[in-house]
Amino acid sequence: MANEPIVVLDNVYATLRFHEAAKIIHHEMKQPIRAGAFQQLLTAGLKLMRKHEAKKWLSDDRKNSVLEPDDETWARTVWFPQSQAAGWKYWAVCPPAEKVIGQLQINRHAKSYVQGGVEVQNFGDPSDALAWL
Repeated sequence: MANEPIVVLDNVYATLRFHEAAKIIHHEMKQPIRAGAFQQLLTAGLKLMRKHEAKKWLSDDRKNSVLEPDDETWARTVWFPQSQAAGWKYWAVCPPAEKVIGQLQINRHAKSYVQGGVEVQNFGDPSDALAWL
């Protein structure tokens, strides 16, 4: 079907989809993600952002927990500036459901991304997040 998202990456940690018509990058965590896989996931999404001029990202992190310190630093200092340059404007996030520390970490990222010009909204359900995007 034309409206079905394209699966770009799928491994034991996450699935990355691209909703072509709406130009939405959408990742869904399957379990807490580990080093290497996290950077692979965000780098693949960044490539989509650049190739398709996508400005919207849905992070379904309900099954994730806390990022490893190196991944958190990489996301803030390497990936985010590149995503800003690629035109990222909207982030819908479903934070980790049971990990308060993971929720705090996401909120910290959200605050810095808002300061960088990204509009951020938290959601409990990915379908609500997609509707907002």
